[in-house]
Amino acid sequence: MWDEPWGSDAESRLDSTAIELATGLSIADVETLSSHPSPEVRADISVKFAREFDRLAKGTPNALTREFLKIFAKDRSQLVRMCFAEAIKASTHLPLEFADQLSNDVIDVATPMLRSCPALTEEVIHDIILTKPEPYSLVIADRQPLSASIADFLIAHKGTKRVVVRLLDNHAAEFSHQALSGFHEWGKTDRDIASRLRRRPDLPFDFVNQHVTELADRVHWRSLGERRMTKYEASQLQDRFQRKTGQRYLVSSNQIQRLLRDLREDFEQGRLEPSKLLAFLHDRDVDRLECALSVMTGLELQKVRSLLHGSDRRGLTALCLKADFTSSDYLAFRMALGLSEIGTLREEQQQRYSEATMMFAWDQFERMRADPRQMQRWLAIDIT
Repeated sequence: MWDEPWGSDAESRLDSTAIELATGLSIADVETLSSHPSPEVRADISVKFAREFDRLAKGTPNALTREFLKIFAKDRSQLVRMCFAEAIKASTHLPLEFADQLSNDVIDVATPMLRSCPALTEEVIHDIILTKPEPYSLVIADRQPLSASIADFLIAHKGTKRVVVRLLDNHAAEFSHQALSGFHEWGKTDRDIASRLRRRPDLPFDFVNQHVTELADRVHWRSLGERRMTKYEASQLQDRFQRKTGQRYLVSSNQIQRLLRDLREDFEQGRLEPSKLLAFLHDRDVDRLECALSVMTGLELQKVRSLLHGSDRRGLTALCLKADFTSSDYLAFRMALGLSEIGTLREEQQQRYSEATMMFAWDQFERMRADPRQMQRWLAIDIT
């Protein structure tokens, strides 16, 4: 709190150049502060100081710098403390006592510190989780980056659904295997949790593989869950695709428009999701599948057909990413197509999709997801 003005005696003892070198503030700034200006003016000066702080305070801040840290961190105006916290949140030299103080302030002041301040220790964060109400834990769940140990502590002590949803939506959060297992069990009775877990970009392969099996169960496709497809089943599916690509079987334009209209309505109402597309594939309803992909991606139907039926699976990967597939959605879809292909090419009555092939497809999907420019390049290719 700024209780005492910066008196004239003090000013006379401080060389203006020394003040600026130590704090980034001019003597005019100090004089302004000493006259008790409005909160808005004090906030502006606090932001100026905060922006210069890391450049000036490498190592241990000097006494004058610490004095200004104390002034702004304890200012009687919440506006000043909010602006100061926002401006200094990324500092790597902020002493822990001030980071701790600001993080334990009212939630509007604490938020930028809890979300990203690197000066906070796990011990301080643990204490805030234990002693502060849920809004503080919700902000910590957004922290970037967020270590697995903090995530575990947060789940153990403030693991409400709202906190867990924030954690799952924070793609900079790391999770232990125990936490992921807990989310997976929770997801069996809560589709919202299950959906968010599947959308994590960094899930270990064993969890993705487990989701693929569960997805196959949801669409009642037993052979897909077992990674096997009989030659008869593979031939039936491939025959339907070959009719489409060979243009020996075409529905009328009016039928296609009706399909697109119905599927667009389903999509707008939240009833069209990747599992539905897998069900269309299982039923060998290629027309509905193509139209659904067109609706979900916003791409022209001919473009969808080119990417879906093309020989280079990177086009399929880009198409599925554009349709907002998760990695498990994509693997289930790609495995179904792959099983139908190898089932018709080989003499054996039944073929199994190998884990090595699944891991290759998974890696391809994740690499393209991490590089949206690659996806856009494939979507832009003219394959006519």
